[in-house]
Amino acid sequence: MLKLAEIPSEFKKSNYDICKTWGINQWLDALITRQSALRTWQYSSIHNDKTAQEELAAIAREIALKLIKNPTEKTYVGADFYAEEPPTSIRNQNLLDYFDCWQKMAKDRVCPYGNYGRIAAYGKEDRPEDNVQDRFIRSQLSTDAWRFNDQWDESPREFFIAVSLDETDDVVIDEFKSWLKKIRKDTERAPLSRPINLEDLDGWFQRYLPFLDLTLWAKTHNRRISGMLLGKAIFGDLQGVADRLRTVEKNANDIISEESIQKLRAQAVAAELKKARDNFKVPPN
Repeated sequence: MLKLAEIPSEFKKSNYDICKTWGINQWLDALITRQSALRTWQYSSIHNDKTAQEELAAIAREIALKLIKNPTEKTYVGADFYAEEPPTSIRNQNLLDYFDCWQKMAKDRVCPYGNYGRIAAYGKEDRPEDNVQDRFIRSQLSTDAWRFNDQWDESPREFFIAVSLDETDDVVIDEFKSWLKKIRKDTERAPLSRPINLEDLDGWFQRYLPFLDLTLWAKTHNRRISGMLLGKAIFGDLQGVADRLRTVEKNANDIISEESIQKLRAQAVAAELKKARDNFKVPPN
């Protein structure tokens, strides 16, 4: 059982008052920072290399303390650095998409493409039979990218499409709508639920961020904070503390889930598009 810890002296509930002024982009930064730190800590416990374990744990502890001192801290670790780029709904594919796919194909876990991937990645001498290269290429041509990612990630967030501009805009839009209807059915992916509003955010900065930061700090020190201390620090009183903490824990974990972060990204994109439309002026002739 983990040892109990006191509330760190650097923690002050008033530090979170600044969150009242945050917009969607600031919240996106805040949640990705906390998600990234938690994942770093979790990964440190399962990494095969002892030195890497210690380094990752130290990074997570450092971020946890920074968040306790300053809830506006913006730090991404590892792959989460991509979040520093402005969020977009549609983007061009880049080399990372291509090579990431090849790396996945080089692993046994992805079947039936694993053997072909290793051959492509490691060279001709490892080919077990003739013509495997041809079959490998055919498998690439006949397999949708999202289906490949679906095997790896279980719930892919990106769907790679190619758009021909030879058709008229009306045709492209109609065909995209048809594709969208089919892909939602094939993947059983419904649209995101209702937008996050100001009432949601009010609860986030008063309860959920302090809970996330305190529990992250405790985890990174292999400690736990008692419900009584957590309740006093977050709520200021102990009335119904057990039930209130259960609700806060569930909701706090929900807001750093991929679904919530994806929803915030979508809202950030929509807000930027609306701002651009509102500010657009037709140039004079």
